Amino acid sequence: MPAKISIAIFRGDATQWSDCHAAIYVCYSNDEIHLLHLTNTHPFFDFTEESFAEAIIRPDLKALISVGIASMAIPETLIRVVCALVPIRNDFLHVNWSSQDWVCEALDKFVAVGILTDKERSKAIGFMRDYCRECRDGPG
Repeated sequence: MPAKISIAIFRGDATQWSDCHAAIYVCYSNDEIHLLHLTNTHPFFDFTEESFAEAIIRPDLKALISVGIASMAIPETLIRVVCALVPIRNDFLHVNWSSQDWVCEALDKFVAVGILTDKERSKAIGFMRDYCRECRDGPG
């Protein structure tokens, strides 16, 4: 079934390196939502997947950036497996690595397996970085 892929941006908490937490947000044609993301903080990041019967309405959800639509030929399990296989960089060489970096790597892998185009990936990453920069720098 086709799947609409977005990047969800949440307000980060005080323990996170970044002011924004990024996640892969997938809406399937049956309206089921999957939120694929990292939990915790460095060096304790862990991959998790949450399923919802309807759109996520949370006060910490700040933006939903549309990335693209995966074709009907892409099985739902492929999206989940690709995200689960994205390396989690908990080592001390990557202390500044964040959920935003994980999302970028997941989108890179989506392009590699044909779920998204490079153009879709690049545009979405640009929007995500701009939005997170605004969150970090504050208004004005």
